[in-house]
Order: sequence, then C-alpha cells, then structure tokens
Amino acid sequence: KMCCDCCLLGRAAHELDVPCDHSLSVGYQCSLVSRACCVDGASNNQTSQSGPTELPNKDGTSEAGDNSVPDDQCKGKCAHLCVGNNTCGCLKGYKLRPDGKSCEDINECLLGSSNCRVGERCINTEGAFRCIREVSCGTGYELTESNNCKDIDECETGIHNCGQQFECQNTQG
Repeated sequence: KMCCDCCLLGRAAHELDVPCDHSLSVGYQCSLVSRACCVDGASNNQTSQSGPTELPNKDGTSEAGDNSVPDDQCKGKCAHLCVGNNTCGCLKGYKLRPDGKSCEDINECLLGSSNCRVGERCINTEGAFRCIREVSCGTGYELTESNNCKDIDECETGIHNCGQQFECQNTQG
C-alpha cells in the first residue's frame, strides 16, 4: 500500500508538471518509487499503465511482485489516489473536495483531532500536524525530540562550576 501511494505521488507530480526530482520528505524508498513512477509517466506520456511497475530497491535494482501498482481505473483524473470503480481518494491527512478529484488538507488542529498534550500547541502542516510546547523547559533542562523536558547532567557534559577539589554531583535542574 505504501509503495502504491508513493507511486501515485509520482504520477500526480507528472500530471501537475512538477519536476520528477522534486524534493519530498517521504523517506528514501518512497522518493525512489515516486521518481520512478513520475519518470515512467513522462516517458510513456500517459498515466495509465499496461502492466505492473517495478519498484526500485536502495541498491538500484528492482523487483516486481507483491509491490506492483495496479492499473489506474480512474484514467489519471485523481489528484492523489484511485480507489477503484472510477472513484478518487486522498492520502492520509487530506479529504476529497466536492469535485471528486482533488484533495485538500485536513486541519487536525481546528477539528480537535490532534493528539497534542496539555501544554502543547497544535500546528497544522500540509497533510499532517505537529505539537510544540507552549512554554520552555527552564534552566537546567533541554527539550527532547519527543517534546519532553529532560534534565541536563552538567557533570557529564562538563558545564558545571565545581572547583578541582570538589566532586560534581548532578541534581535535577
């Protein structure tokens, strides 16, 4: 399913005349698949395929099989996904517009469907959202990637102010 979504992103890029080497923050493997499907669409000058697309591996080789992309039953009219029977769908974080073809971002922050914790503010991003702390951690603490405050061990980092005759002992904060 993930590879199919990545391929559809590439096809959409081709249809929208976006360069096939456009930068996506979707990970290495998905970027390769997206680019391959975008280039394939450009070389065939069509969005519908007659057979399965081979997906590239990290080493540049490819393999067909379980990851093959089915024929586009929607004839390339969908912005994101063709879910079959000439019906369009959208990637996670998007909803189908009334035209039945294009997709728009869902603002999870306005809908209250984010999982931000107390003390965090929801920031809507394209197709997703992120949570940021509303207040800083304070002296002696640092913000982790998981958005939590963690004590800085001044002894371990060497930023303590203990004299040479003293043994450094970390305390919270």
